[in-house]
Amino acid sequence: DFVGASASDLVLLPNATTGLNVAIQSCGLRDGDALFMLDIGYGSVKKMAKAAAARASERVSNETTHGSGRPAAACGPEVVLGKIDLPLSSVDDVVDAVAAAMPSHTKLAVFDAVTSNTALVLPLERLIRLCRERGVLVLIDAAHAPGQLPVDVSALAPDFYVANCHKWLAAPRGSAFLWVSPSMQPHVRPLVVSHGSGDGFV
Repeated sequence: DFVGASASDLVLLPNATTGLNVAIQSCGLRDGDALFMLDIGYGSVKKMAKAAAARASERVSNETTHGSGRPAAACGPEVVLGKIDLPLSSVDDVVDAVAAAMPSHTKLAVFDAVTSNTALVLPLERLIRLCRERGVLVLIDAAHAPGQLPVDVSALAPDFYVANCHKWLAAPRGSAFLWVSPSMQPHVRPLVVSHGSGDGFV
């Protein structure tokens, strides 16, 4: 109840980094897809996105480039960073910037709940609504949200929501969670395969 989630939709993790990696790698990025995030997003998440795109590009290169006439570098998904000009005049600036910069072939958009480098609280409801209108999956990096902002992930209804508990909830290190919408749970793939693999989301 504390984060507005059913226990069947939420798993505990050692940190947000683990959850973000799981979410990005579970989206099935393919040739022609874009992964969109903002330039004010967390640096390590940008690296995760680029690494996931590179892995998908290698897979596409190995599987489909023979005889295609396309160089390997032209294959695979791309990472697109939308620019946010600071200071903002209003949160409308963020929504307008995302609407203008997000490519039509975007598969996944990643947004911070609270940006680490600028402490900007993003208008998540509006951004998620925009993505829904365009058929784009949404991953929320909420590492700094619990304990600072009200959290109701079921009402917010992204596809993935990842948060740390050791920051503003003052929980011990090694406590984080990943919430996944029921529609996306069949697509989630763990980073480490063990006995529970294939037994469902939780």
